[in-house]
Amino acid sequence: QMVAQANKFAVYLDERLLWVPSSEPISIGYIADLYHSTKWLLSPFNWIALIKDTVTLAFHKPFLTFVAILFFVGLHWSRNWAKLQLAAISAKVEKIHTDSFYYTLSALAYTLILVLPLPLLFSYLGWFLSSGLQAQDFTQAIGEGLQGAAPPLFFLQFLYRLFASDGIARKHFQWQKTTASLLRKQIAWLRFIAVPAVFLISSTGASKFSAHSDSLGRLALILIMVAMAVFAGRVLRPTGGLLHGYINKDPDGWVARLRYVWYSAAILIPVVIIGFAVAGYYLSALELQQQLIVTLRLIFLTIIIHAMVFRWLTVVNRQLAITNARQKRKAAAFTEKHLAGSEDPVLPVDEQQIDIPTINAQTIKLLNVFIGFTLVVGFWMIWKNMLPAFSFLEHIVLWQHQVNVDNQESYQPVTLTNLLLAGLYVFIAVVSMRNFPGVMELLVFRRLSIEAGGRYAVNQLAKYIIFSIGFIGMANELGGSWSQVQWLVAALSVGLGFGLQEIFANMVSGIILLFERPIRVGDTVTIGTITGKVSRIQMRATTLIDMDQKDLIVPNKTFITSQLINWTLSDSVTRVVIPVGIAYGSDIELAHKVMIDTVRSTPLVLTEPEPSVLLVGFGENAMNFSIRIFVSELSNRLPVAHDLHIRLEKALREHKIEIPFPQRDIHVRSVTQESAGAHHDTH
Repeated sequence: QMVAQANKFAVYLDERLLWVPSSEPISIGYIADLYHSTKWLLSPFNWIALIKDTVTLAFHKPFLTFVAILFFVGLHWSRNWAKLQLAAISAKVEKIHTDSFYYTLSALAYTLILVLPLPLLFSYLGWFLSSGLQAQDFTQAIGEGLQGAAPPLFFLQFLYRLFASDGIARKHFQWQKTTASLLRKQIAWLRFIAVPAVFLISSTGASKFSAHSDSLGRLALILIMVAMAVFAGRVLRPTGGLLHGYINKDPDGWVARLRYVWYSAAILIPVVIIGFAVAGYYLSALELQQQLIVTLRLIFLTIIIHAMVFRWLTVVNRQLAITNARQKRKAAAFTEKHLAGSEDPVLPVDEQQIDIPTINAQTIKLLNVFIGFTLVVGFWMIWKNMLPAFSFLEHIVLWQHQVNVDNQESYQPVTLTNLLLAGLYVFIAVVSMRNFPGVMELLVFRRLSIEAGGRYAVNQLAKYIIFSIGFIGMANELGGSWSQVQWLVAALSVGLGFGLQEIFANMVSGIILLFERPIRVGDTVTIGTITGKVSRIQMRATTLIDMDQKDLIVPNKTFITSQLINWTLSDSVTRVVIPVGIAYGSDIELAHKVMIDTVRSTPLVLTEPEPSVLLVGFGENAMNFSIRIFVSELSNRLPVAHDLHIRLEKALREHKIEIPFPQRDIHVRSVTQESAGAHHDTH
């Protein structure tokens, strides 16, 4: 209890100590403090001491100094090579037949090589200077400043390269020229303000004299916030900004209707931070500025990830279109040989045909949900310790549940935050279940040779797993645990076991069918008197399409407990047996030769396994032959039998081999008596 109370008070202080004044408001005396801080920063004596400390540290750590010099020289020389590689990649990306997503990843790597040298130099030199225990305060402050300036320098330089006219945004992401040019133009001047300002904030903050931070550091904070306000005003303005095209495309949407609200808010947020700094809440303003920068980085990162996924979709769609073209040719060839009269059921949807629009819609929906979820969670993680309003949800207790920690039972509250998280888990699970097949098609199935039945089984099992994970996550947030519900589950299991025995048996059988896979989507099966093609395997029942194109709903339990014939499970090759009889007195050897030649010349009859013609017996009216052939598809059985019957009749007739009629003996016993009676009447 003492630890819990201590943590509670620690959280309370973290939420409220931030909003305590840390310095005097800006007044006339601020100018004098600013003068002394500037004098401290530009003092030649301090910079001479910095140089001496640097040389001393270099002599104390010669190996690190030598390795660093070699590394930075090599990285600088590799920039020209990276530029040549980017030019070569740009030429390949412009041509459809040579384009690949791999080039986008390579271009990102080469762009990093172009950007990294200076930020790495700042970061290493800053660490080198600040790590010296005997170095002066000014030296350590400059080292901290260089380390603080390295991340914004890297981020802004990377974006500046990204939005170049021949950069990744234009060549790979296919962004509009006006959008990329606008961002590049604004980032070009912003980096010359943001990087020095962050350097000053970090340097003055690391100094032992807090007056430098309150004066020079506060001025740098104000400058960077002014620059951020100007940047937001130019980039996000409704007319001519980044969202100009979106607003014109959907003038009735909420983005267009609330354009003046979010545009004003984007400009006012930096202005509010400036107000905090001027009023004396410098540390509060500094924390808000840092969180705002992290938020902007998160937004830009999600935008880049979104653009990369769209780029990947574009490349993959080309590959899927080629696959679809091949499947169409294959389907056309199948249609040509699928002769009239075949009783093989036809599935309503060709499972082998990849539905590109559906896959794209599912992938984009999952992408949007993932990005939205990332932004919401990211914003909450960034700002929850800054603004008490973001943590009020944790103070609304809905109910309490008992937990066992270290063999000690205690009660933990279930707050409104837990309820919202439970709803979020359910939402993510539902969206994932609905859109999982499209993502799997793009990520896995297109690279592997998996038939339609295998894809269907994987998707169904994945849906069950996602549902289970979502349910467990929801129950965990709402205070559910196995120890609390095990007796209820046991009672429900007994009750449902008796009341819904068949339904549970069918559900378990459905899972067994997906795991064991005795039947697959597209297989032709016979179970009892029912023959059809499997079109769908669901949790309770399986749908078959019979020869009359009727949907037959068969409980899954039937496939597990009954004798099942799967015509296409391991091999689609089946045997067809055709009986033929010839008249007694015919040339048996000639008849055998005629029949075997006719069989071998018949289309769709497989040569391996080899067909055979056998004399199987002597009937009452004919010598009985059995023709045994093999076909590759179940749908070929009737067409082949039809074609072979016609060919056999013609060939036997041409060789004067008779197919006898059935002979019957008729005994008439009453003809004599009837004839005699008729004769007597006549006389």
